[in-house]
Amino acid sequence: MRLTRWMRFWKIEVPAGAIGLVWNGMMSMAGAWFFLSASEAISSNGKTYPLPGVGSYAAAAIAKGNLREVGLAIATMAIIVVGVNFFFWRPLTAWAERFKIEQSESADTPQSLLLNLLRRSRWPRVAGRARAGWPRPWAGPCGSWARTPDRSGPGPEAAAGPATPSSSPS
Repeated sequence: MRLTRWMRFWKIEVPAGAIGLVWNGMMSMAGAWFFLSASEAISSNGKTYPLPGVGSYAAAAIAKGNLREVGLAIATMAIIVVGVNFFFWRPLTAWAERFKIEQSESADTPQSLLLNLLRRSRWPRVAGRARAGWPRPWAGPCGSWARTPDRSGPGPEAAAGPATPSSSPS
């Protein structure tokens, strides 16, 4: 297919692994967020160093026995989880669905209200056209892979050879 390694990576390998990457990212973020909120209260040599965050707020509320503050911490966590799911993971999983390689279409495909709104709106296309005119700041380690093609040279008609004037019979 005459693809460079970089082109093969972006055109074949990333699309083939997109769904797995998205789902693995979702699971990794959930585990990391759980660990982050659990580790906001650091204990060392009998001293506790609370860090600012929802986890330390919940731990302090539990230590005080204040159920109202525990409920607020749980509500805050629920709002964060639902918000990240709605604004980030749902659109990403619905977008990655286009890379699914199957013989038949599944009955339930992921849907995202936000992604549908973005697909129907005009401003992403306008922003993309505006960005297309910007200069590329970095050509990358491979040189020309990130550069825009030089459009100042001869066009496809030059490949056919020089035009010869038609001679009229005399």
